[in-house]
Amino acid sequence: MSATRVPLNPVPRLLRRREVERMTSLSRSSIYARMSLGKFPRPIHLGEQTVAWLEAEILGWIDEQIAASRGEGRAA
Repeated sequence: MSATRVPLNPVPRLLRRREVERMTSLSRSSIYARMSLGKFPRPIHLGEQTVAWLEAEILGWIDEQIAASRGEGRAA
């Protein structure tokens, strides 16, 4: 059983792209390629040319990648 991470701060935290890149170890192009395939959380728009991701969604995606790499959640 894997524990889902919950941010300590109950206020939604917004992450800019460079922070998402650092947290996930993915490049900008990899993030956008996975988004286009529906395999990565989509950002929210803060302005005409400004986007950010919800920290909780990024942490959830990281947890999913860990579980998948360890074979957790697969049908026996």
